[in-house]
Amino acid sequence: MSKKPKKTSATVVLAVVLLFSGIAVIAASFGMQEWQIRQDADEYEALMQSVKAPPQSPMEESSKPDENAADAASTDIPMQSEESPAGIPVSTDVPMATASPPPEQSAAPVSDAASRTAASGASGIDLAACKAQNSDFIAWLQIPGTSVNYPVVQTTDNTKYYRMNFEGEYSEHAVPFVDASDDLQKPSTNVIVYGHNIRTDGQMFNILKGYTDLSFYQEHSVIDFNSVYHDGQYKIISVFYTNTHAEHGKIFPYHEFIDAQDPQQTQDYIDSVLVRSIINTGVDVRSDDQLLTLSTCSYEFKDARFVVVARKVRKGESASVDTSAAVMNPNPLYPDVWYQLFGGTKPDEAQLKAALHSAS
Repeated sequence: MSKKPKKTSATVVLAVVLLFSGIAVIAASFGMQEWQIRQDADEYEALMQSVKAPPQSPMEESSKPDENAADAASTDIPMQSEESPAGIPVSTDVPMATASPPPEQSAAPVSDAASRTAASGASGIDLAACKAQNSDFIAWLQIPGTSVNYPVVQTTDNTKYYRMNFEGEYSEHAVPFVDASDDLQKPSTNVIVYGHNIRTDGQMFNILKGYTDLSFYQEHSVIDFNSVYHDGQYKIISVFYTNTHAEHGKIFPYHEFIDAQDPQQTQDYIDSVLVRSIINTGVDVRSDDQLLTLSTCSYEFKDARFVVVARKVRKGESASVDTSAAVMNPNPLYPDVWYQLFGGTKPDEAQLKAALHSAS
């Protein structure tokens, strides 16, 4: 009888040892995650510092080419119907490969790349230095006043940078990338940039979710996107949620609209993003405007997407936005699953689009 307490004591000691061992493993795991987060943040900060352009003289600034001279060109690539789920990313925000090959893009001439800097913009980044570090570099993206301040890459494979950073190393944060089908030199009607929603530290495109708040939009209504071919500032016209699975409702293939066949196709796309927007920005947009789309994952329902669409500041137009008239949209068009989860009545899309034009 006297030996039973000893066995019980031994069991307790073993349980305590196992408990502390488990805690140590969990702590080590979180420590490794925090280390990865800090490393990724430090690498981007170091990159930004290393490629900042020196101040340009007035003569150098005036010698830059007119970036608004070229209008967006159309091609014969049609937008797929909304019923078609082809190319919709399902498990990540990386589009599937499509049957049509990506456009041929030539690298910026050395003489041109050497003079292409964004020193006149808010980022002050030497684009030629970025291109020298990584030949896949195509642009620098910044939303002034936020943590979005990153290099952007483009290849013929949309999966290459899914978990790889600008330096070519494995990274959970990866690096924002332009859709392989886009042509930035031409440029395409709609340039689409994908980025991860890193909820653990707010990096990459996580900050885009701030646009669910009206005051955040009012403070950050303009996006800077400077490519190796063109500088540009873009006024936000729409922020919306969408689905990637047919069981969640009719799929809106926003990521398939890249090169419009004609102005009417562009107008149809503009109408589609405006009726879905959770904010009525009041920014006017035309079918001849060049568009920029930022896309990231969201978690309100399975494989949700959160999308921000902006149009380029036109030649001779001020980049400032009067956001005082912006309001939350009382009746945006959400996917069917939204109403199933959060309630409400789905509006008629055709009526919403007709209202857009009757109001104008």
